[in-house]
Order: sequence, then structure tokens, then C-alpha cells
Amino acid sequence: MGLIDEPDPLVTAQQHLLDDLAEEAGGYDVLDSLDNAPLPGEGFAWESVPADIRAQVAAVLDQCDQGADELLGLEYRTACRRLLARAAPGIPGTSLASARPELVAAAVCWVIGRSNHRFGTRPGDLKVKDLTGFGCGYRCPFWLGTADASVIAVPKRLSATHVATIDHRHFRAVRPAHCAAFELLPSL
Repeated sequence: MGLIDEPDPLVTAQQHLLDDLAEEAGGYDVLDSLDNAPLPGEGFAWESVPADIRAQVAAVLDQCDQGADELLGLEYRTACRRLLARAAPGIPGTSLASARPELVAAAVCWVIGRSNHRFGTRPGDLKVKDLTGFGCGYRCPFWLGTADASVIAVPKRLSATHVATIDHRHFRAVRPAHCAAFELLPSL
């Protein structure tokens, strides 16, 4: 014999899947505490929202609730409410004041939908564009993907006005709140 026993591929695959699920859930302890009971309907946690942005958050909340009620149901509505309540204290009031409520709501709905694998490409699947059907979204002539959004978020957070990109077509259309337009580098 003398050979090292190879691990059982089925056990290895199962452990890999379990590890991935635990990571997505937030750890093994969180994964172990999950059950199949749907999230209950609940009110919004206003106590976590600073007073100076409550009016803006209320407008976003209305859009989130409308979208969840029309497209996804009570459990999704609760998840959107929880995310908005947790995120709102970290959003500067000036950023929220300059943002359209339907755009912020579309982002909240997208994050919850994406993390719960609610969007698909097959007929009958919910699509990201469906978020625009109830006012929770914005029709744009192109889609800014995750990478583009990240490139936009960093200079916005740092109040920078320069962006290094060769994707001038998309970034010329972006209108940041902190400056008239990004200066795109390299100049083409």
C-alpha cells in the first residue's frame, strides 16, 4: 500500500459547499442558527437614523416598501428595511440630500436581491431592470457595473476630482455630487 489515502471527493465537495455557505451567512455560528422561518414583517428602526436625515430616509423607505410590496413580498420588505436602517447612519446627510430617493432605494433593493440570489436571466426570473418598473430605479442608456461603481465611489468618498480610466464613454456621463464632472485620466 504505502500510498497516502486520497480524500473522498464527495466529502471534500460537501465541505467546500458548507464553507461557502458559512462565509456567505457570516460564519458557522450564524449558519447554524438559521431556520426556514421567513422574516416577519416589522416596523422601521428609526432610532438608528440621525434626525437630520430622517426625511430623506423616509422617502427612500417609501420607495423600498413599494418595490418590495409589488415585486417581492413581506420578507424582502423586512430585509430592505433592516439594511436601510443599518446603512443610513453611515451616509452623510449631504450625500443623501443630493441623491434621488428612488436611486438609493434601487440600490438597497438590488443589494438584498443580489445577496439572496433573487435575480436571474431565464424567462420568468426577476431581472434588475424590473426594479425600475415601480419607480425604484433609474433608466440609463448603459449599465455601470460593480467595477465602475467602485471606481466612482472611491473618489467620491475622498472628494477627488480625477479618475484614472480608459472607459471615458461611461465616466463622462457620471455627474458626481461633489464636483461638476470627473477629470478623466489619461486624456484621450
